[in-house]
Formats: sequence, C-alpha cells, structure tokens
Amino acid sequence: MNGNSAESARYDFRDRVAVVTGGARGQGLSHALAFARAGAAVAVLDIGADMSAIPYPLSGPDQIAEAERQLSDAGDRVLALPCDIREEDAVRAAFAKVRAEFGPVDILVNNAGVTSLVPVRDMSLEQWRQVVDVNLTGAFLASREVIPGMVDARRGSIVNITSGAGIVGMPEQAHYTAAKHALVGLTKSLALELGPHHVRVNTIAPNVVDSPLSASLGELYPQSLDQLGALYGAFFPLASCPVLQPSDVTEAVCWLVSEQARYVTGITLPIDAGFNCK
Repeated sequence: MNGNSAESARYDFRDRVAVVTGGARGQGLSHALAFARAGAAVAVLDIGADMSAIPYPLSGPDQIAEAERQLSDAGDRVLALPCDIREEDAVRAAFAKVRAEFGPVDILVNNAGVTSLVPVRDMSLEQWRQVVDVNLTGAFLASREVIPGMVDARRGSIVNITSGAGIVGMPEQAHYTAAKHALVGLTKSLALELGPHHVRVNTIAPNVVDSPLSASLGELYPQSLDQLGALYGAFFPLASCPVLQPSDVTEAVCWLVSEQARYVTGITLPIDAGFNCK
C-alpha cells in the first residue's frame, strides 16, 4: 500500500468506507485514490458502457478494470463495480455488494456526471433525461442507499460534485445546468434532514477540470466552448481561462469529509479561480 502521498499525511480514513460514483477515471478516480491512500475501504461505481444521447465515450469495462488495478496499488480494500447510476435496481445491488464486502458506507461522493451542448429548441427528451438522470437522479439514488447506515452510526459525509453550472446559467446546457442547480438544492435539504443525526452534506462547484469529459467536449464543440470562454472568461480573477487538475478538487473533497470540517454542512464550495466573485 502506498502510504506516502500528501493525502495520507494529512488525513486518516482507516476506519472509513467510501464510495465514489463515476470513479473509474478523471476526477472521480482521483478522489477514490486519495481515500485509498489514506486507508479507507473504497468502492468506485461507473457505468461501464456508453449512453445513446451522450456523444462521447464513457468509462467501459477496461477503464473499470484499470481503476481497480490502480486502487489496489494504493490501498488494501477496494472494489470497482459497473453500475448505471440512473437505475434504481442497479444502484441497490451495487451498494448491497459494497456493504457485504466492507460494511456501512461512511463517505459518499456523488461525482458521476455527463453533459452535451445543444440548444433547448433542438434538445430531445432523451437528451434531457439522460443528463438529468445521471447528474441528479443518480445522486438521489446513491444518497438514499447510504443514509440509513449513516443515521444508525451517527456519522457520515456526502459530497455532491456540482459545477459552475450549478451557480450560473450555461447556454446550450439547460439540462446540465438544471440538474446541477437542483443538486445544490438537494444538498441543502439533505443537510437539514441529516444534521440532527451528525451526518453532513456539502457540494463542491469546480470550474472546468482537466478530464476525459472536458477533453471530449473540447473536441466535439470547439466553437461553442470558445463562445463560452468569451462570455465568461472575464469573470476569473486568478486566470483568464483556468483549467483545474483533478487533485485541486480532491483536496477539497478530502477536507470536507474529514473531522477538520466537522461543523461544515449545507455549503456549496466553489473551486473556480474566483468565478463566483462576480
């Protein structure tokens, strides 16, 4: 087990069970690796297949297997499971397996997310539903699975990964923007429901993260993204067009689920080079 990482030095999750959705690559894998290096039992869930209305490849079986290999190098107790986070039965089965292997879940990171760029006038119901269901319904289903165990244990932390699109509007991403705004509302409601049971729920709102998703969007929609950059680029005090590394978000995730943040709940934490200052 690799115990020499910065995360391991600052955080001790040896008695924790963590689940990261959308965890087979990119930002989600970064979070999962940090938990494993800090001693947690870690399960990543990812779809393992493409979606009809999403115009770029998602994590497949090879990516899930590679994620498990990397996690095994980082920690002793790991799982990587295919799971369509939109499907109630699939989510129930995946979390039942996690509980059977590791016990109740203490940490949940609702990271799974997809988007596409399409104006509302051209958006199909399938496009709307697939994006909303991954980003919002998936977070609801996964949260519902872990809440009973967290309430019984009187401890736990849920972190929902939203976006700058959870704070402002984004043209040609009404489905994504609506889901990410709603995720902020879900966070606040859960924080109020679960606070009396010592369970905390927070949201992180990153700007663009260097990931397979952002790379795919850049290839598919260069003109639209250039227009977005022109529209919003002036709102970044720290840089004209910042791109975060997954580790930038992981640092915040680890802090929010740690005891150092034991009195922090119901917040939306922007990691966006000042975009939220406008």
